[in-house]
Amino acid sequence: MKLPFKSNVPKSFDVAKVYAPVKTEQEKEHLREKANQQWQDEQARLRAEQGQQKRKNTGWNEKMLGNKNGAGPRSKPLPKQTPESNAKRSATLMGRVIPSITGVPKEIVTCPHCNKSGGKPQMHQWHFDRCKLR
Repeated sequence: MKLPFKSNVPKSFDVAKVYAPVKTEQEKEHLREKANQQWQDEQARLRAEQGQQKRKNTGWNEKMLGNKNGAGPRSKPLPKQTPESNAKRSATLMGRVIPSITGVPKEIVTCPHCNKSGGKPQMHQWHFDRCKLR
């Protein structure tokens, strides 16, 4: 194969390795998959190293698996759930109003332009100075 330019390349130099033949779609797909797998393996290795470094630096093992005295975050076993304990817990929680679940009633206001009524925050968001009928 002849080079497209003049150069002082030794005769033992294999031009075919530099100017490789065009690859088929199947070969290209195989190379893409191989490169993607190598990248994923490298990322997994880096994540594992970072996790090990993080655990080593923060005392993760002592906090999560127990300190030197053998007391961990769950050193005391959890109580067994029985129908009696469930009934007792249910009776204790009965009638309790949880604002995050039930919601807190808002003050009702009326728009002077369209006469619609609703909760104060939403009405101020969409009515009064911003009302379409203003």
